[in-house]
Amino acid sequence: MLGISRWTEKGGSYRTVQRFFAKDIYWPLLNWSVIKGLFFGSPGVILIAGDATTVTKSGKKTFGLGKFFSSIYSHPVPGIAFQTLSLLDVERKKSWPVLTEQILPKSKQEKSKTKKKKAWSWQAEGFKK
Repeated sequence: MLGISRWTEKGGSYRTVQRFFAKDIYWPLLNWSVIKGLFFGSPGVILIAGDATTVTKSGKKTFGLGKFFSSIYSHPVPGIAFQTLSLLDVERKKSWPVLTEQILPKSKQEKSKTKKKKAWSWQAEGFKK
């Protein structure tokens, strides 16, 4: 916040930046109100697309740090992951992100539940080989 306040002009003190970041902002509504004016005059095709991305990180104190699959490395890597939904204007070849959320890693309890589900056997279901 100090860095942001240093780049502002008159009226952009450190305290003003603190007040701005202390407010709860409903980002999906704000994004939609900015973007909707661009689409209502457009006669072309509008698509919605979603994509997940993983950012590799080291350390132990980053919020949401876990192991996520990375297609670049072809295996799970330590890092943080995000899911983004965007509106795409096909004719203008433009994209507007509407929603971005962080994907949190599974807890130890969730991991143990998935391991128990994987321990399936023919004998447990009453089938014969």
